[in-house]
Amino acid sequence: MDNPTVGQGSSFAKASADKARLSKTLPFYLIAFQDVKAADRKIAELKAAAFPEGLNPFNESVFYGDEANAERIIAASQTPPFSGGRHCILVRRAEKFKKEDK
Repeated sequence: MDNPTVGQGSSFAKASADKARLSKTLPFYLIAFQDVKAADRKIAELKAAAFPEGLNPFNESVFYGDEANAERIIAASQTPPFSGGRHCILVRRAEKFKKEDK
């Protein structure tokens, strides 16, 4: 017969471990690599740490410096995540921002 206390304790321990892992991720990262593949590996690593259950596509925004402006990126950062949690905002090719957006 299953002991509900043990099951609840296990769930609590897992939730506590998940919360501890999430508390180690910072709200903002700047990743500057010349090697795009190395940057992609680091981004995947950070996403796995910040979103252990997987990233909801509605909570991910990807911008490109040669297409987006600072106003759009700031607006995205001020928009609450869909159904709570975290929001992943990725800016690629930031060196291509127009002068007024740098």
